[in-house]
Amino acid sequence: ERQMGSFEMFRVAPLRFTQMLLGKSLAYVLYVTIAGGILTGLMSFLNVPLPQDILSYLALLLLLAVASVGIGFLISAFSKTDSQAIQLTMLLLLLSIFFTGFFMPITGFTWPAWIIAFFVPMTHAIIGFQDVMLKGINLGMSEWISLVIIILISYGFVRRVMRRQFSKVM
Repeated sequence: ERQMGSFEMFRVAPLRFTQMLLGKSLAYVLYVTIAGGILTGLMSFLNVPLPQDILSYLALLLLLAVASVGIGFLISAFSKTDSQAIQLTMLLLLLSIFFTGFFMPITGFTWPAWIIAFFVPMTHAIIGFQDVMLKGINLGMSEWISLVIIILISYGFVRRVMRRQFSKVM
């Protein structure tokens, strides 16, 4: 958006920064949630049983989408170029694969890896989806609270960094 000039159009528009951030967040979260809902519906074609508590599953999917979009906005806020944003996104993808318990349990790592894993939304989503889908138990409060903390931290940093960039006059 910086390269195409839409950032400057938003700057002169009669919008507050928080309104712009909320609108963009709703659009991306809606898109990701619809995609997740479609993939959930396609699980029935693979004979994967749907979770018993579908509301917890959908709420976890929604929280994961909001947290992931927040992390994406954070990457966008700190990136100066498109290639830097792509590189940071790929780094986060690798972190999401190797440090979230997707392949091997986090308990096999030392404590610095646990700290990294805590700030990746997929860590808490994997634990929650395993509880809801595989074990058939209700989610613990730690998954909900952790995702909410990630959302608050990521959107707080985005709001702080982007508000400064948004108010600068070139």
